[in-house]
Formats: sequence, structure tokens, C-alpha cells
Amino acid sequence: MKSVTNWGNHPVVRVDWLETDRLDAMQRFLVADHTPAIARGLGRCYGDSSLSPRIFSSLAMHRVLAFDKDTGQITCEAGVSFDQLLRIIVPEGWFLPVTPGTKFITVGGAVASDIHGKNHHIEGSFSQHIHALDLMGPDGRIHTCGPEKQTELFRMTCGGMGLTGVIMCVTFQLKKISSAYIAQRNLVARNLEEVMALFETHKEATYSVAWIDGLAKGKALGRSILMLGEHTDAASCPPPPLQLKPSRKLTVPFHFPGFVLNRFSMQAFNAVYYRQPKRRSTFTTGYESFFYPLDGILHWNRIYGKRGFTQYQLVLPMASSEEGITEIFRLLQKEGFGSFLSVLKLFGKGGSGILSFPMEGYTLTLDFPLSDRLYPFLNKLDDLVLRHGGRLYLTKDVRMSAVTFFTSYPGAASFKTFLKQWDPEGRFASLQSNRIGLTTSFSPSSEASAHTSGSSMTNKKSVLILGASEGLGKALALRYARAGWNVRMASRRIEQLENAAKNIETETSVRPSVQVLDVTDIGAHEAFVNTLNPLPDAVICSAGYLGNQDLGMRDEEECDRILQTNFTGPVSLLNKLAAAFAKRGSGAIIGVSSVAGERGRQSNYLYGSAKAGFTAYLSGLRNRLQPDGVHVLTVIPGFMRTPMTEGLPLPGPLTASADRAADDIYRAHQKGRNVLYTLWMWRWIMWIIRTIPENVFKKLKL
Repeated sequence: MKSVTNWGNHPVVRVDWLETDRLDAMQRFLVADHTPAIARGLGRCYGDSSLSPRIFSSLAMHRVLAFDKDTGQITCEAGVSFDQLLRIIVPEGWFLPVTPGTKFITVGGAVASDIHGKNHHIEGSFSQHIHALDLMGPDGRIHTCGPEKQTELFRMTCGGMGLTGVIMCVTFQLKKISSAYIAQRNLVARNLEEVMALFETHKEATYSVAWIDGLAKGKALGRSILMLGEHTDAASCPPPPLQLKPSRKLTVPFHFPGFVLNRFSMQAFNAVYYRQPKRRSTFTTGYESFFYPLDGILHWNRIYGKRGFTQYQLVLPMASSEEGITEIFRLLQKEGFGSFLSVLKLFGKGGSGILSFPMEGYTLTLDFPLSDRLYPFLNKLDDLVLRHGGRLYLTKDVRMSAVTFFTSYPGAASFKTFLKQWDPEGRFASLQSNRIGLTTSFSPSSEASAHTSGSSMTNKKSVLILGASEGLGKALALRYARAGWNVRMASRRIEQLENAAKNIETETSVRPSVQVLDVTDIGAHEAFVNTLNPLPDAVICSAGYLGNQDLGMRDEEECDRILQTNFTGPVSLLNKLAAAFAKRGSGAIIGVSSVAGERGRQSNYLYGSAKAGFTAYLSGLRNRLQPDGVHVLTVIPGFMRTPMTEGLPLPGPLTASADRAADDIYRAHQKGRNVLYTLWMWRWIMWIIRTIPENVFKKLKL
């Protein structure tokens, strides 16, 4: 098992990984487990289309099998990267027919995504340059298809996101060039209307792409720089014409703190970038700087921080492009969102694949750091895109709903019907294909920073809260519901649960599900866990019972209740959930302990000893589950105003409300913290208390 993510660093999954060029090994892997698999290249997609419980890595299939230097026809294995190809073909006077904004993708990925480039209005998508391809289907056999052979399979495979099988090798046509250089011309547009007029004026240009200042307002809304490009002849560039001088690459050595990318830093960057090209409107540059500017910055995705980011790419039909894109930028400004990189391109007619993304019109790409507010906002963008007859790019997608997908892709239903016939056992599937309703082979197993929307049409994260009928558990249910999570509340008090769920529905318009559970009823735990289908992404155990210390010393039943509610019951239940999470390879377990467990005190040492055991249990569980991709957070609250502490003389400055504690817990969960004290000063208070010598401490009345 290994942890795998995508270029957006979200989500992260634990997978079985096979990297081989041996067909027999691939065939054995295919049938070794009923769990589905998906092929994967270099992992540069932004979404979850190449993530699945089991992965075929194509990186061992990296041979160029044939290259006709006279005709430009090339055959290579699916794991060959564009970077590798360019080193071979450019010195021979050939170039890729279509290339995206990075050369660090594989040929197999180019087919599965049916990639497009800056020349789509001229050359179309990658699939339109393919002669033939070999595919290992769900039956383990090799199938050859192309524009003139097994054409239906070919149309389903191009843009099919790897769901028809493992692409083995591809034969396609290259583009003849005379040099490795591009004649670039930059045109400044004062607003969106102007840049679209420039696209139309220069629609004969081979390459065109516009950078847009997504933060400009008013009359400057959509101000842009349109970049046009043409391959130069040998006489117009430095000798030797088919070779570039090595360029020095920058690197981002670590994940930037979250505060680096903000509205002010983006405004400053955009202002400088918008003005810079005026001094250099026409020039000759190497193909790398024109096509792959970000490839010159290694690990540039770290700029977005550890939480990751997503890229939202849409296309609108020609008739509604200007109106729709104007509405998008106005909505961005209204909701307070900024895109660090906004790019506009002109599309020609659609590609060969039934799920090919392009349509005649304009495509807009937006980059967003992940945050709690992002997915609810993107739901609004989805609605806007659908209203204008557009769709989203599957390769960039990590959260589109099935409704949005089937509404916007005319071929979606036909593709699903084909898959049922072609792959009846569901051997190929991804997190994305499950989410958008093309497959139903397994429950998604992503352990990601949870950034989800409040729409029922979205693939939302789910959380199970134990002890949710009142106090902190109830506050946690509300906090997660506000953040767009699907919430399941469990407690032994069904009436209080129903009332709490109703109140949450009033505030968030989404009603949590409720379930009766007595955490001390250990015999019922296995049956309870079996009802969790699918498993939640996170579980929070906030069950607790302060009890009566004096009564517990005299009454065995009271003593047992204190210990079972705070320790043995939660441990029994979390053991079963931990095993299920570890098997799935993802999840988060959050246990609410107490500062009372930091050191035994005469006033509540029964409760404190139970919480001390729970704290130690969570620490060991964290250590055990870390290799399985399961995160464990220990929460150690100090004084808190809840029904459990009602009537106790609590010091105001050291006492948190349940809402404040719930907010602290949610934030710690998102940041991947291991231990949280709430309020924060309790970490230092308890450090002081732990350092008091025992012969002094035993005399204190605490």
C-alpha cells in the first residue's frame, strides 16, 4: 500500500500499486481482487480521475517503439512522457500536434483526457491525431482500435478517463517544424469584450491564449493579455535552430503558509503582470517558455500550501461565452474569491471522444486554494455554467456532482451504457467515476482535507458524531453541517437527537441523520458499525459522563458507568471503526478526552483516570494507524460550558463555550493536528500542573 494524491494535493488515498511493463503481471493484478482499478501516468491531473483503490502505473511502459522521421508518425508506450518525446522529436524537426500547459504528462494520459492546447481552434484535440491505440480491456485481452477500427471503443477511450481499460501504446501523427522557437506576440486588452474581439481578429493564429486579471473591476473587468504564437523558421532564431539552450529551473522548496496567497498579493501580482508585456510586445522565445512556463518552477503546486488547491475549468458555447464569463467574474468578486491564475482559450469543434471536453466556444480556467467556503461557491459556478449550456473538464474536476455531469455531457448516458456492456464486472473505476455516477463499484476512500459544499448535489464528506444529543457533540454537528458535511448524529437520547437535528436543519437547510447508540452497550457496537454503509470520512467521539466521584467510590454501578462511558465503551467502538478505516485506507478519528486525564486529582479521579486511559489509547491508535492513512486527533478540553458541567463554579477566562470548542476542533481536523488543547492556554496550565512535585501536589485541594 502507498499514499497517492494528484497535482492539487487533494485528495490523498491509500492504494495497491502495480508498476510493470509485463502484460501477464497486469492481467494477474486485474483479476486478483474484486476491487476495481484505474490506470495512472504522472499524476498531473487536478482531480480524482486517476485515483482508485488499486492503480496500474504506466511509468514502467516508457519505450518509443517506432518513429518515422520522414513522415512524423510515432508509436510509443502509454507511459512515455511528453518531456521524453520532445527531447527525441524536436531535434529531428517534429513537434507535438497538441500539448497542454505542462510537458510532464504521459501519452496514455493525453488519450484518456483527450487533451487540448493553445491551438484547439486550429488542430482540435489530441484524439484527432491518433492513428491507432492498443488497450488492455477488462477481459485482460489487448484490443486495437482507432478512427477506422473498433471505432466505438476508440470514441469511448479518447476522453474516457481510463474507464475502458489500460492504454498500452499509441500511434499518432506529429507536426513538422523548422525550429525549436516560437514567434510570440502579446496584445493588451482593456477588458473582456476587447480580448474576445482580439481572439476573433486573430483566429487564424496557430496558438492563442489569454491571461486574465480576475480581480479587475468595473470597466476593466476581464482585462487581459492575449499571447499569440507561431513556429519560426530556421533563419529567424539562434543556431542551431532545433536545439534550445538549457534553462535554469527554480524550485519551491516547501509548502507556502496559507496566508501567502491572498487578495492583496494576487492584486499586486496581477497589476505587475498586466503592465509588463507592454514593453515587449513581439519577440522570439523557446517553445518551453511559451508552452510550459510553469514547468520552469519545480513543485510550483506547493505555493498553495498543504491544504492543496483545485483548478476549475469550464467551457461555454460561443453564443453565451461573453455573457457567461462576465457573470463568472462578477460572481467571483461578489463572493470575495480570487483566482491566482485565470486563463482563457478559444475552442474549435469538439473532439473525437464521446466525453471529450471541448465544444466550439471559450474555455476559462481558474485556480483556487482549498478552503471551507470554496465548494459551496463552486456549486454556484456550476449552476451558472449549466445555465449557459457549458460543462466542466473532467481532468480538472474533483467535486462535480452526478447531476451536473449528466446534464452537461450529452454522451454521458451512452458512455455509461457502453461501460455496463464492456465492463460488466466493474473492473475499472475511479473515485471520480463513482462520484459522477458512471460506476458504483466501491465506496470512495479519500482522506483529504475536507472542503465540501452544502449542496445535496455535491459529493460531500460525511462525519459520524457519537454523543451528539447535547453539549459539545451537538455543537460539533452544527459546525460540520455549516461547513457542508453530511452529518450523522448518534446518542442514546433519541428525542434530544431529533430536536438537535431539527434545529440544525433550520439553520443550514440540511437535516442530519440520527441513530440510537448507547456507547456503553459494547455488545451492540459491531451491529452499529455494520449499519454505516458507506463508512463516514470521519468519526468524532464526544461521549462523556462526569459522574459523581463520591457516589462512584461507594457504588459499583456508578463507578462502572463513569469508566464505561469515558473509556471502555469508546475504545470498543473506535477499535471497530479503526479496523474498518484501516482496511479502507483512509479516515479521521477524533476523540474528546479531558485535562482531567493529565494528572489525577482528588475531586474527580474516577473520571480523570478514564480520560487518562482514553488519551493514551488515542496516542497509541494514532501511531498504529498512521501507515494506513488514518488520522487520529486527540482533543483535550479544559473547562467548558455544557449541560455536563452545569452548576459547577467555572472560571470565565479559562472556560470555553461548546461552540468555541467545536470550532477549534473543526479547524484542528482540517489542519491535520495530532493533539488539540481548547482553550489553547490549557496546554501550558497542564504543563505547569504536571511539573508540580508529588509531595506538594498531594497536599493541594484540586
